[in-house]
Amino acid sequence: MQPVPKRALNRAAARPLVIAILAYALFLVLGLYVSHRPPGDLDRSARELVGHGDLAAWILTWTLYAYWLMPLCAVLIAIAIALPRWRARVAVTIATLVVTWGASDLFQRAFMRPRPLWWVVKHETASAYPSSHAALAVAFYGFWFLLLLRSELPRAVRAWGAAALGLLVAAVYWARLALGAHYPTDLGGGFLLGIVAVNVALAICLVLQVELFPGFLGD
Repeated sequence: MQPVPKRALNRAAARPLVIAILAYALFLVLGLYVSHRPPGDLDRSARELVGHGDLAAWILTWTLYAYWLMPLCAVLIAIAIALPRWRARVAVTIATLVVTWGASDLFQRAFMRPRPLWWVVKHETASAYPSSHAALAVAFYGFWFLLLLRSELPRAVRAWGAAALGLLVAAVYWARLALGAHYPTDLGGGFLLGIVAVNVALAICLVLQVELFPGFLGD
């Protein structure tokens, strides 16, 4: 395979970078809008979901706490040590997870949106916007959805694995509403922040010529 010229890779990196910029702009606009006014009809309507499936929602919430993610990342690192082809994928996704975690915490302090008053199971005191669970679900599990789908694994493994990760992301979003921990617009902000993180990571990997999956750097 002929090496792809660096100029071509830089041009290819422009696409995810533009997506990241647009998502970031929408994220800021949404945050400024919802953090300075009472919850709208969409946000208030989510109260109907609260109190249904509390146990399942709490278990799903755990999948993005440090005491679950740290052992999971340790397993991924072990896989990367054994399988060199997966080292870049593991390193990039873990770095994206950590950066997104820090960014979501900083933005929560910046927007200072109050949490819903109809919480169940656990009263979370951090600001509501953006939902860090929503951001991390996209930046980590969503990133692995993409990498697994585009990997060299057998088609059935890729399809079932990606489907499981996609369902996990959707289930986490449901769980945060079912526990009354966030408004739908908080989840929207988290989704946008996760999209920013993944696309910035993709752009950086293209510029640095880091192969994330077959065909990522060109045929």
